[in-house]
Amino acid sequence: MRSPETENLDYQKPNKILISFLEDKGIAYLDLLPSFEFWASINSGKLAYFAIDGHPNEEGHKVIAEELLWYIRNNYERKNGENVCFNKTGGFLYEYGQN
Repeated sequence: MRSPETENLDYQKPNKILISFLEDKGIAYLDLLPSFEFWASINSGKLAYFAIDGHPNEEGHKVIAEELLWYIRNNYERKNGENVCFNKTGGFLYEYGQN
């Protein structure tokens, strides 16, 4: 909730700085801010984080999980039935079934 003191703050500024740094260094990232903003727009009055410390609550973890699942499904694939997941440019992600 914004107050008169915080009304003009750019709450996206830290995200913009981090994204700029990651892109400059060629580091892959998944920006979850738009997903949380959308979730908040359709869940008025609810929080996806704990008010006391800003960490994700159960709803926040659902948002994160759904976005990670979408990202992996759209950017990675299994090859030849192997238990290995590669991104579509050939990079290794992880091996299925390993403990």
